[in-house]
Amino acid sequence: MEAEGSYVQDDPHVKLMMAGSTLRKVKSRSWKKQRHFRLLEDGLTIWYKSRWAGKGHSTFSVMDVEAVREGHQSEVMLSIAEEFPAELCFTLVFHGRQGNLDLVADSPEEAQAWIQGVRKLIHKAQTMDEQERQDQWVRDWFQKADKNKDGKMNFKEVKKLLKMMNVEMNEDNALHLFTMADKCESGSLEIEQFVHFYQMLTQRDEVWKVFQDYSGDGERLTLEELETFLRLEQGEGDQSSQHAQQLIQRYEPSESAVKESSMSLEGFQMYLCSQEGSIFNPALLELHQDMNQPLSHYFISSSHNTYLLEDQLRGLSSLEAYIQALKRGCRCVEVDCWDGSDGEPIVYHGHTLTSKILFRDIISTLKEYAFKVSDFPVIVSLENHCGVEQQTVMARHLRHILGEMLLTAPLDGQIPLMLPSPQELRGKILLKAKKLGGLETHLDETLTDEVSDEDEMANGDAESPSAEDLPAETTNKKSKLSRELSDLVVYCKSVHFHGFEHARSQAKCYEMSSFSESKAKKLAKDAGSEFVRCNARQLCRTYPSGLRTDSSNYNPQDMWNVGCQIVALNFQTAGLEMDLNDGRFRQNGCCGYVLKPDFMRDADSRFSPDRPEDRPGYKPARLSIQVISAQQLPKVNQKEGSIVDPLVRVEIYGVPQDQTREETSHINNNGFNPVWNETLNFVVHSPELALVRFVVEDHDKTSRNDFIGQFTLPFTCIQPGYRHIHLLSKDGTAIPPSSVFVNVSVSELTCLSFKYPMCVLQKSKLSRELSDLVVYCKSVHFHGFEHARSQAKCYEMSSFSESKAKKLAKDAGSEFVRCNARQLCRTYPSGLRTDSSNYNPQDMWNVGCQIVALNFQTAGLEMDLNDGRFRQNGCCGYVLKPDFMRDADSRFSPDRPEDRPGYKPARLSIQVISAQQLPKVNQKEGSIVDPLVRVEIYGVPQDQTREETSHINNNGFNPVWNETLNFVVHSPELALVRFVVEDHDKTSRNDFIGQFTLPFTCIQLGYRHIHLLSKDGTAIPPSSVFVNVSVSELT
Repeated sequence: MEAEGSYVQDDPHVKLMMAGSTLRKVKSRSWKKQRHFRLLEDGLTIWYKSRWAGKGHSTFSVMDVEAVREGHQSEVMLSIAEEFPAELCFTLVFHGRQGNLDLVADSPEEAQAWIQGVRKLIHKAQTMDEQERQDQWVRDWFQKADKNKDGKMNFKEVKKLLKMMNVEMNEDNALHLFTMADKCESGSLEIEQFVHFYQMLTQRDEVWKVFQDYSGDGERLTLEELETFLRLEQGEGDQSSQHAQQLIQRYEPSESAVKESSMSLEGFQMYLCSQEGSIFNPALLELHQDMNQPLSHYFISSSHNTYLLEDQLRGLSSLEAYIQALKRGCRCVEVDCWDGSDGEPIVYHGHTLTSKILFRDIISTLKEYAFKVSDFPVIVSLENHCGVEQQTVMARHLRHILGEMLLTAPLDGQIPLMLPSPQELRGKILLKAKKLGGLETHLDETLTDEVSDEDEMANGDAESPSAEDLPAETTNKKSKLSRELSDLVVYCKSVHFHGFEHARSQAKCYEMSSFSESKAKKLAKDAGSEFVRCNARQLCRTYPSGLRTDSSNYNPQDMWNVGCQIVALNFQTAGLEMDLNDGRFRQNGCCGYVLKPDFMRDADSRFSPDRPEDRPGYKPARLSIQVISAQQLPKVNQKEGSIVDPLVRVEIYGVPQDQTREETSHINNNGFNPVWNETLNFVVHSPELALVRFVVEDHDKTSRNDFIGQFTLPFTCIQPGYRHIHLLSKDGTAIPPSSVFVNVSVSELTCLSFKYPMCVLQKSKLSRELSDLVVYCKSVHFHGFEHARSQAKCYEMSSFSESKAKKLAKDAGSEFVRCNARQLCRTYPSGLRTDSSNYNPQDMWNVGCQIVALNFQTAGLEMDLNDGRFRQNGCCGYVLKPDFMRDADSRFSPDRPEDRPGYKPARLSIQVISAQQLPKVNQKEGSIVDPLVRVEIYGVPQDQTREETSHINNNGFNPVWNETLNFVVHSPELALVRFVVEDHDKTSRNDFIGQFTLPFTCIQLGYRHIHLLSKDGTAIPPSSVFVNVSVSELT
C-alpha cells in the first residue's frame, strides 16, 4: 500500500489534482458554475463542492470514469465553443447511463494536468491485480471509518464501520476482533493493525472448507492437489495440469509457495474471486464465434429511437445517446428524419415535444464512434419522413461524411443469393430504408408498396395509431423517394410483410420487415416455426409498442426465441430487459453479433419454441446451483443502522417451457457475508437459447423487495464448479467487491428420465373404497375432442397443465369451448413453477374451463383476476358462464369473437379524475409518491390491452389527472377490468400502490369511486380513485 501511495504522490499531474483546482462545471450555455475539485488521499476519489455550499459536497470514484475527452467533444462543450477555447475544456465520461461531467479550467496547463492525471488514475485502476484491489478496499474502508482523520480508528469508529459494511455483529464479538487486532493495546488501530482486523473480518469459512477438502496438510495445495480440484470440481479435464501451474504463478502471493509450485489459502481465494474463477467462461468473453455466416444467422444488438436519452414524448434528443449505445456494443441504431426549416434534415420523435438534433451531426458522430468497440458492421435504421429535397441532402451527408465507411453497392457487384457475413462487412455502415425497386432493377420514383415503420404500425397493430390518426401528409398519398437516397440501400431494403408464404416464395434475401412487439408476438404465437425459418433467410426487426411512451421495454427473449435478429430496445432504460440484452451480447468479444444456434440457421428448420422437444438433436439439460454465500453487498437504504436482509433468486429466460425462477430464503441483517448453502434445480429444454439471471434482493415482508444487484449470462457460457458471480448495479455497472459464491453443475437430461418418470412406468393400484366415493368427477385421460364428443360421459373430466391447455386453446379454441359446455375440465400450474407463481387464468376462462386451479398463497396479478372474477354473485365461488359458452354446438372462438351470433362489442370510456390518500410506498422520511393510474383489460386476445395516465409528481394525497382512457371490448361478457395505481420511477420499474379488479359486466356507469386493495387483496382505506365511466354499444 505504501508503493501505491508513493505512485499517486510522485506524479506531477496527480499532485496538482490532490492540491485542488477551481473548475467551471458546465451543464448548458446558460449554466456555468465554479466548483472546487480535488483528489482525495486514497488516489481514487474526486471530491468537489461549491464555495457557498457550507459542509455540503459531492464525490465520485475514478473507477466510475470510463474516459476523458479533450476539447469540445460533447454537445454541451460545442455549445460554449465560442466562449471557451478547446484547450481549456474537457469532459469526464462515466460508465453506464450516468451523464457526462463537462469542465472548464482556467489555463491550458491546469486542464492538461486534470486530463492526464485522470487518465493515469483510470489506467492504474484498470490494471490493478487482485492483491492491489484488495489493498484498495482495505484503504477505502479505513478512510470511511476514520471519521476524525487522525490516522487511527477507535472502537466507536469500528462499530460504525461494521454498520457501514452491512454487518450485524454484537458488541462482544466486535470488541473481540478489535482487541485481537490492537496488539499495542492502545485502544485504537493504525493502518497495519486495521489490515489485520480487515483480514479477520473477511475470513471466509466456506472457501476454507473447500480448500481443506483438497489440501493434504491443511496449509497449502500442492500442484497435484490443485490439479485434482480443477479436474473434479471445475470440470477442466485434461487441461487441469497446465492450468494449475499458471494459476499459482498468477495468484499466489507467497514467493516461497510459488517456488514450491503450491498454493496457499490466500492465493486460492484470490483465484476464486478472479475473472478465471467467475461463472462466465472467460474464453467465451473473447471473440470466438464463426463470423463468416450470413447476417441473418446472427442476433444483432439493436437500439430503438437511439437519439433519445429519456422518454418518448418530452425527452432530450442527443448525440450522446448514440455514443452510449455504440459503447454498449449496439450495431443497429435508429434515426427518425424530418424536414428541417432551414433545408437541413432534423431528427426527433415526430409530433412530440422531444428536442431536435441535426441529421448531419448524427452521421458525424457515427463516423467517429461506430467502430471504437466493435469492427463489425453498423446498420442505420432510417425512418424517413422527409420530402425528396431533404432526402437528397441526407444522401449527400451520408456519402460525404462517411466516405468509404458507407456501403453503396453489393460487395462483389453481383445480385446476392444470401446476405454477406459480418466478417465481409467489417468496418462498413449499412443503410436500412425504403428503396426504389430492387438490386436487380431501377424503377420510377413513386412507391406503391414499400412502407415505413409508421405505415407498418397502421397495418394491423392494435397497439398503434390507425392510419386515420397519422398526420395528413403521411396518408392518402403516394410517398416519394429520392433516387440518391434509394441507391444507398443495399442489403437492408425495408418492405411490407405479406406473410410467410410470400416471404418463402418471392422475397429477396436483402429485403426485411419491421414488426411492433405485439405483431411479432402474434406471429410467434401463430406460426413460430415459420418465423424461425423466415429469419434464417432474411433479416427482421422488432421494436417497442407505441404505447411505451415512458421508454420502457418488452422482453427481447420472446423475439430471440423465433430467431429475430434486430430486436430494438430503448437502451436508455435500465431494467430486466436491458439486463437480458447485455447478458446475451456480453459474449463473443461484446462485438454486438452473436451466432444463432444451428437449428435456427436452417431455412428448413423444424424448431418451434413451443415444442423444443420435437427438433432433431433435442438435448435438455439439468442445471443445479448451490448458492453458498455472498460478499460485501451494498446497502440499499443509506439510513444509519440499516442493514440488508438478502436473498438470491435465479431466473431462467428462454423458450416458454424454460421460463422459471427459484430463490433462496433470506438472511436477516447480514449483507457482508451471508451464508445460505441452498440448492436450486432447473430443467432447461433449449440451453442454446436460454439466459440465466442471478438477482440479489433485500427482503421486505411488507412491500416489494429492494434490488441489490444482478448478473445475466447465456446458459452456454456458464463455467461449472465453484464460481463467483460479480454483481452489477441496476445501470449495468460493476459494484466491486460485491459477489455471490456458488457451486454450479450442468448435466445432460435424458429424454427417458424426463418424459417417463418412474411413477408413470408403474401400474397404479386403486382402493375400491376410495373409488366408490367418486361420483360426478371421474378423472380420465384426454383422448381428443372427437373422442370426448362421441364417447365421453358427462361425469368424466380431464386435467391439463397450463402449457397443454394453452396449446389446445390455440389449436382448437371452438372445440374446447364446446367440450367444456358438456363436461368439467381442470387446469393447473406448470410443474416448473416451484416458487408457487401462477399462470393467467383468463386464458383458460376464454375457452370455458371451469376449474382453473391457482396457487392461492401467491399474491399478484393472477389472483387479482381470480378475486375479481368471483367477487360477484355473493362471492359464492360459482359464476355462470356466458350463454354462448353453455351451448354444446357453440360457434364461439376466443380468437374470432366477431363470428358468433349475437356479437355486440362495447366501447368503454374512463375519465380518471383524481385519487385520494394513497399510501406511501417508500417509508423513508421525505419520500412522496408520483402516482399514475393504469387501466388493464383482460379477456379474449383482441381485448388484452392497457392504457395509463401521466404521472403526478409528489402528490399521493389528492392527485388530479382529468385524463380519459378509451377501449373497445369485443367480448364484454368475458372481460375483466383492472385498475392499478403505481408510483412512477423513471429509472426502474414502477412500485405498486394498489389495485381493484372487476368483471366488465359489473361496472356501474357515471361518477364512481374505486376503493383500492393491497397486493394481498385487502382493503387499504381510505385510498381510492375517482372516475367517470361510460359504456356504449359499438356498431
